[in-house]
Amino acid sequence: MAGRGLGRGFGVGAGFQRQAGQHRSGEGGTADEVAFGGGRFGTHHTLDESAAVFKKLDVVEGGLADGTGDVAVLVEGLDAVAGSYNLVAGFLIYGYGLCQREVPPPFNPEDFNTGKMNSFNGGLSAAAILMKHTGNPRGAHLCSLISAYAWNNTFEGHGGNFWNNFWTPLGAHQHSRQSFINFWKNYRWYRECNRMFDGSLIQHEDGGVGAGTGIALVAPRERIQIAGAPPSPFAANAPEFLKSAVAAYWRKDYTGCDKLVNELIASGTVGKDDLPTAEYLARAAREIQESISCDLVRTKKLIEEGRADEAKADVAQLKGVMADGDARLAEIEKAVASVKPAAPVKKAVAPVNTVKAVDSREWTCLITEIATEKSKAGLGKVAPEKASKWKLKVVEDVSQAPEGWMKPNFNDADWKETNLPISWRMYHTALFRARFTVDDKNAFDGLRFRGWLFRQQGIEIYLNGELIGKVNNLEEKTGNVDAEFKASALKHLKNGENTLAITTRHNWRWGMLFMSVYNDGFGFMLDARVRKKSDQ
Repeated sequence: MAGRGLGRGFGVGAGFQRQAGQHRSGEGGTADEVAFGGGRFGTHHTLDESAAVFKKLDVVEGGLADGTGDVAVLVEGLDAVAGSYNLVAGFLIYGYGLCQREVPPPFNPEDFNTGKMNSFNGGLSAAAILMKHTGNPRGAHLCSLISAYAWNNTFEGHGGNFWNNFWTPLGAHQHSRQSFINFWKNYRWYRECNRMFDGSLIQHEDGGVGAGTGIALVAPRERIQIAGAPPSPFAANAPEFLKSAVAAYWRKDYTGCDKLVNELIASGTVGKDDLPTAEYLARAAREIQESISCDLVRTKKLIEEGRADEAKADVAQLKGVMADGDARLAEIEKAVASVKPAAPVKKAVAPVNTVKAVDSREWTCLITEIATEKSKAGLGKVAPEKASKWKLKVVEDVSQAPEGWMKPNFNDADWKETNLPISWRMYHTALFRARFTVDDKNAFDGLRFRGWLFRQQGIEIYLNGELIGKVNNLEEKTGNVDAEFKASALKHLKNGENTLAITTRHNWRWGMLFMSVYNDGFGFMLDARVRKKSDQ
């Protein structure tokens, strides 16, 4: 974590309110317009009566100034910013906008009894932790109290099923040990729903174990151990011989840090057990230099394009990791100050007489699906009784798929029968099999698929047991997708009965309990292009 902080566009505040009528340029909208869950970001109440504005937030390793703890939260500019506001009531900024709340809402006793207090997607819980570090015990107490009684209210929120389950248990732990134990007694059943076949707990889009699960489980120990990783050179108990190099790193002299470590390694004095830690430090010094170089190039490009606001945001972050007096930083700051907004780019207008070639050949649908209210009618969209029948099996991971499941002769008699579109438990993999009949394969000269692939990953398409297509990591995660298969796919089509088999992982990170399925779920249709009569 010895890097760039928390990234762009994440404003954190605790307990501040502008004077009535104050408004910053460029901040449109009323409180209602930017309320959480709306289209323009929003805020989370912190129920705090004191003043604190976090102008700059970095997370660093190496301990607090007094040598305690593993993580230090550095807050700059509190007094300067707080002086500009009439600070009366509180909330945690999430995004941008003018969203004032002068009076916190009252507590509902029934919400305490049922664990339905609202941590606002974990925002209150994060505020509790930040308030503790900035010496605001009253705000920390109230926010952590609410978190402790939100054990039955972590099912939804921005970020899908992640931020709520990352921060809310930590907020409960912030309140007290007893509160944390009580929280988990009532909450553990829900986390166990994410227990996978191999014992891991799955949480995010890539299909791995997410910190939303792991951090909360190790909170009482107040430390994190990454299996297989060497001891951190930034830890309080790091090897003594690395202290000079670590000090150079914190001075932002990354070249000097890398040099010192390499000299130590070359001297042969670094023991076998300490060598991975020393190499870790040298690598961290090199990587942050590479990161700075990349950001400098990016910022220069933004300046050249006249994108001053974005360039200024990058400069603010660069100042956090570059040494004072660095000539490169001074050059960038000077360039940003003099940048002129770029003139709007006019889109080229295509000539009126331009004619786009259109393939007018006819397509016929071999695999159909149900026409629903959300998925409009069209080629292949039919009534339920006429839609293609699929056999479906859902597994936690494709490695659990039965051997030969995609082969035509595979016995799928005990699989569930269904139509498309359909949805299933997120982070699980579905296996689909459908049969269709072709009278004359020579009547076609191409194959294509059309589907709704929202939040699907690892799609593999088999025709009669042969892989004919893969789809993964689409740039657009929503919308209809259609693509023509390569000509080689057609050779696997045969007269008579054919078997189409598909595997896909449902990776909808917005999926949550009691949520309706957007566009009715995963859809897939197979089309064949009719050969021209002159070619037959």
